[in-house]
Amino acid sequence: MNTQRPPLPPFTLESAVEKVRLAEDGWNSRDPEKVALAYTVDSYWRNRSEFVQGREAIIAFLTRKWPRELDYRLIKELWAFRENRIAVRFAYEWHDDRGNWFRSYGNENWEFDDDGLMRRRLACINDAPIREADRRFHLVPGPPPRPSSRSQRSGLLIIRDPSSSFRPLLRLQPKTAFSRFAPVHRADLQGQQRVDLALSRHLRRMAALSARLTFQRMAKLRRGRQNFVSPGVAGLF
Repeated sequence: MNTQRPPLPPFTLESAVEKVRLAEDGWNSRDPEKVALAYTVDSYWRNRSEFVQGREAIIAFLTRKWPRELDYRLIKELWAFRENRIAVRFAYEWHDDRGNWFRSYGNENWEFDDDGLMRRRLACINDAPIREADRRFHLVPGPPPRPSSRSQRSGLLIIRDPSSSFRPLLRLQPKTAFSRFAPVHRADLQGQQRVDLALSRHLRRMAALSARLTFQRMAKLRRGRQNFVSPGVAGLF
Protein backbone atom coordinates (compact mmCIF):
# COMPACT_ATOMS: atom_id res chain seq x y z
CA MET A 1 0.00 0.00 0.00
CA ASN A 2 1.39 3.40 -1.05
CA THR A 3 1.46 5.70 1.96
CA GLN A 4 3.05 8.66 0.20
CA ARG A 5 1.27 12.02 0.31
CA PRO A 6 2.55 14.17 -2.57
CA PRO A 7 3.94 16.71 -2.99
CA LEU A 8 7.08 15.36 -1.33
CA PRO A 9 10.02 17.22 0.22
CA PRO A 10 12.30 18.96 -0.50
CA PHE A 11 9.71 21.61 -1.36
CA THR A 12 9.72 24.23 -4.09
CA LEU A 13 7.54 27.33 -3.95
CA GLU A 14 4.91 25.64 -6.11
CA SER A 15 4.87 22.37 -4.15
CA ALA A 16 4.83 24.19 -0.79
CA VAL A 17 1.80 26.23 -1.89
CA GLU A 18 0.11 23.02 -3.07
CA LYS A 19 0.82 21.36 0.29
CA VAL A 20 -0.79 24.26 2.13
CA ARG A 21 -3.86 24.20 -0.14
CA LEU A 22 -4.30 20.45 0.37
CA ALA A 23 -4.12 20.91 4.15
CA GLU A 24 -6.68 23.71 3.94
CA ASP A 25 -9.08 21.52 1.94
CA GLY A 26 -8.61 18.61 4.32
CA TRP A 27 -9.35 20.63 7.46
CA ASN A 28 -12.38 22.26 5.84
CA SER A 29 -13.83 18.78 5.29
CA ARG A 30 -14.07 18.48 9.11
CA ASP A 31 -13.54 14.74 8.76
CA PRO A 32 -11.17 13.62 11.56
CA GLU A 33 -10.20 10.30 9.97
CA LYS A 34 -9.53 11.86 6.56
CA VAL A 35 -7.42 14.64 8.09
CA ALA A 36 -5.42 12.21 10.25
CA LEU A 37 -4.19 10.30 7.16
CA ALA A 38 -1.96 13.27 6.28
CA TYR A 39 0.11 12.68 9.45
CA THR A 40 2.57 9.96 10.43
CA VAL A 41 1.34 7.25 12.79
CA ASP A 42 3.44 8.78 15.57
CA SER A 43 2.96 12.43 14.58
CA TYR A 44 3.57 14.93 17.39
CA TRP A 45 1.39 18.04 17.85
CA ARG A 46 1.36 21.05 20.10
CA ASN A 47 -2.00 22.74 19.51
CA ARG A 48 -2.45 25.80 21.73
CA SER A 49 -1.62 24.35 25.16
CA GLU A 50 -2.56 20.76 24.30
CA PHE A 51 -0.02 18.09 23.38
CA VAL A 52 -1.07 15.23 21.10
CA GLN A 53 0.88 12.27 19.69
CA GLY A 54 -0.19 9.55 17.27
CA ARG A 55 -2.96 9.24 14.68
CA GLU A 56 -5.49 7.81 17.11
CA ALA A 57 -4.94 10.75 19.45
CA ILE A 58 -5.24 13.16 16.50
CA ILE A 59 -8.58 11.63 15.51
CA ALA A 60 -9.80 11.93 19.10
CA PHE A 61 -8.63 15.55 19.27
CA LEU A 62 -10.39 16.55 16.02
CA THR A 63 -13.52 14.62 17.02
CA ARG A 64 -13.72 16.87 20.10
CA LYS A 65 -12.76 20.03 18.23
CA TRP A 66 -15.35 20.40 15.49
CA PRO A 67 -18.53 19.79 17.55
CA ARG A 68 -17.37 22.78 19.67
CA GLU A 69 -16.28 24.96 16.73
CA LEU A 70 -19.48 25.05 14.68
CA ASP A 71 -19.66 26.20 11.02
CA TYR A 72 -15.85 26.07 10.95
CA ARG A 73 -14.27 27.68 7.87
CA LEU A 74 -10.51 27.98 7.37
CA ILE A 75 -8.06 29.82 5.12
CA LYS A 76 -4.31 29.07 5.18
CA GLU A 77 -1.41 30.91 3.55
CA LEU A 78 2.20 29.87 2.99
CA TRP A 79 4.59 31.98 5.07
CA ALA A 80 7.98 30.28 4.52
CA PHE A 81 9.50 26.93 3.57
CA ARG A 82 12.83 25.11 3.45
CA GLU A 83 13.65 21.51 2.56
CA ASN A 84 11.12 19.41 4.54
CA ARG A 85 9.63 22.25 6.64
CA ILE A 86 6.80 24.69 5.97
CA ALA A 87 5.51 27.62 8.03
CA VAL A 88 1.97 28.88 7.49
CA ARG A 89 -0.37 31.47 8.90
CA PHE A 90 -4.10 30.95 8.98
CA ALA A 91 -7.44 32.26 10.14
CA TYR A 92 -10.71 30.45 10.68
CA GLU A 93 -14.19 31.49 11.77
CA TRP A 94 -16.55 29.52 13.95
CA HIS A 95 -19.23 29.91 16.60
CA ASP A 96 -20.05 28.14 19.85
CA ASP A 97 -23.37 26.55 20.79
CA ARG A 98 -24.56 29.91 22.18
CA GLY A 99 -24.14 31.68 18.86
CA ASN A 100 -20.98 33.60 19.81
CA TRP A 101 -18.75 34.08 16.76
CA PHE A 102 -14.96 34.08 16.72
CA ARG A 103 -12.16 34.51 14.22
CA SER A 104 -9.12 32.50 15.28
CA TYR A 105 -5.70 33.61 14.03
CA GLY A 106 -2.71 31.30 14.12
CA ASN A 107 0.72 30.24 12.95
CA GLU A 108 1.89 26.69 12.33
CA ASN A 109 5.28 25.03 11.86
CA TRP A 110 5.19 21.78 9.92
CA GLU A 111 7.86 19.11 9.48
CA PHE A 112 7.43 16.23 6.99
CA ASP A 113 9.02 12.83 6.52
CA ASP A 114 10.32 11.60 3.15
CA ASP A 115 6.85 10.29 2.19
CA GLY A 116 5.23 13.72 2.58
CA LEU A 117 3.48 12.83 5.85
CA MET A 118 3.58 15.46 8.56
CA ARG A 119 5.48 14.21 11.59
CA ARG A 120 5.46 17.43 13.62
CA ARG A 121 2.88 20.22 13.88
CA LEU A 122 3.33 23.16 16.26
CA ALA A 123 0.41 25.60 16.34
CA CYS A 124 -0.14 28.87 18.20
CA ILE A 125 -3.72 30.21 18.01
CA ASN A 126 -5.57 33.24 19.39
CA ASP A 127 -9.36 33.72 19.32
CA ALA A 128 -10.85 37.15 18.53
CA PRO A 129 -14.60 37.65 19.21
CA ILE A 130 -16.47 39.04 16.20
CA ARG A 131 -20.04 39.90 15.30
CA GLU A 132 -21.85 37.57 12.94
CA ALA A 133 -22.20 40.49 10.52
CA ASP A 134 -18.37 40.75 10.39
CA ARG A 135 -17.83 37.24 9.07
CA ARG A 136 -15.59 36.93 6.02
CA PHE A 137 -15.48 33.17 5.45
CA HIS A 138 -18.93 31.92 4.50
CA LEU A 139 -19.95 28.30 4.07
CA VAL A 140 -20.54 27.57 0.39
CA PRO A 141 -20.24 24.31 -1.59
CA GLY A 142 -16.65 23.42 -2.48
CA PRO A 143 -13.41 24.94 -1.23
CA PRO A 144 -13.34 28.51 0.07
CA PRO A 145 -12.69 31.25 -2.50
CA ARG A 146 -8.99 31.80 -3.08
CA PRO A 147 -7.92 35.23 -4.32
CA SER A 148 -5.54 35.16 -7.25
CA SER A 149 -2.91 37.45 -5.73
CA ARG A 150 -1.00 37.17 -2.46
CA SER A 151 -1.99 40.69 -1.43
CA GLN A 152 -5.71 39.92 -1.84
CA ARG A 153 -5.35 36.68 0.07
CA SER A 154 -3.41 38.38 2.85
CA GLY A 155 -6.28 40.83 3.21
CA LEU A 156 -8.46 37.96 4.40
CA LEU A 157 -5.97 37.07 7.12
CA ILE A 158 -5.18 40.59 8.38
CA ILE A 159 -8.54 41.99 9.43
CA ARG A 160 -8.68 45.00 11.74
CA ASP A 161 -11.80 46.25 13.45
CA PRO A 162 -12.67 49.58 11.71
CA SER A 163 -13.96 50.97 15.00
CA SER A 164 -10.57 50.40 16.68
CA SER A 165 -8.85 53.54 17.97
CA PHE A 166 -5.39 52.05 17.45
CA ARG A 167 -2.93 54.36 15.73
CA PRO A 168 0.74 53.50 15.15
CA LEU A 169 3.04 55.65 17.28
CA LEU A 170 5.99 55.51 14.89
CA ARG A 171 6.35 55.38 11.13
CA LEU A 172 7.99 52.29 9.64
CA GLN A 173 10.79 52.42 7.11
CA PRO A 174 9.27 51.28 3.76
CA LYS A 175 10.75 48.74 1.36
CA THR A 176 13.30 47.12 3.63
CA ALA A 177 14.05 43.43 4.01
CA PHE A 178 13.23 43.67 7.71
CA SER A 179 10.81 46.25 9.14
CA ARG A 180 12.63 48.82 11.25
CA PHE A 181 11.61 52.09 12.82
CA ALA A 182 12.38 55.10 10.64
CA PRO A 183 13.85 58.21 12.25
CA VAL A 184 11.13 60.69 13.16
CA HIS A 185 11.95 64.37 13.72
CA ARG A 186 9.78 66.57 15.89
CA ALA A 187 9.97 69.39 13.36
CA ASP A 188 8.16 67.19 10.80
CA LEU A 189 5.16 66.57 13.08
CA GLN A 190 2.23 68.65 14.23
CA GLY A 191 -0.48 68.49 16.87
CA GLN A 192 -1.52 64.97 17.84
CA GLN A 193 1.44 63.46 15.97
CA ARG A 194 3.81 65.22 18.39
CA VAL A 195 1.82 63.85 21.32
CA ASP A 196 2.06 60.35 19.86
CA LEU A 197 5.82 60.67 19.36
CA ALA A 198 6.35 61.95 22.90
CA LEU A 199 4.21 59.13 24.29
CA SER A 200 6.07 56.46 22.32
CA ARG A 201 9.44 57.76 23.57
CA HIS A 202 8.13 57.86 27.13
CA LEU A 203 6.85 54.29 26.86
CA ARG A 204 10.21 53.07 25.55
CA ARG A 205 12.05 54.77 28.41
CA MET A 206 9.64 53.27 30.95
CA ALA A 207 10.02 49.79 29.42
CA ALA A 208 13.83 50.06 29.56
CA LEU A 209 13.70 51.24 33.17
CA SER A 210 11.35 48.41 34.14
CA ALA A 211 13.62 45.83 32.51
CA ARG A 212 16.68 47.23 34.29
CA LEU A 213 14.95 47.19 37.68
CA THR A 214 13.72 43.65 37.12
CA PHE A 215 17.25 42.51 36.25
CA GLN A 216 18.63 44.17 39.39
CA ARG A 217 15.98 42.52 41.59
CA MET A 218 16.66 39.11 40.07
CA ALA A 219 20.41 39.53 40.59
CA LYS A 220 19.77 40.45 44.22
CA LEU A 221 17.58 37.37 44.70
CA ARG A 222 20.25 35.13 43.21
CA ARG A 223 22.90 36.53 45.53
CA GLY A 224 20.80 36.15 48.67
CA ARG A 225 18.15 33.60 47.78
CA GLN A 226 18.92 31.47 50.83
CA ASN A 227 17.76 34.39 52.97
CA PHE A 228 14.63 35.51 51.12
CA VAL A 229 13.43 32.56 48.96
CA SER A 230 12.00 29.32 50.24
CA PRO A 231 13.80 26.13 49.14
CA GLY A 232 10.87 25.17 46.90
CA VAL A 233 11.08 28.43 44.93
CA ALA A 234 14.85 28.88 44.88
CA GLY A 235 15.25 26.42 42.01
CA LEU A 236 13.19 28.66 39.72
CA PHE A 237 15.85 31.38 39.66
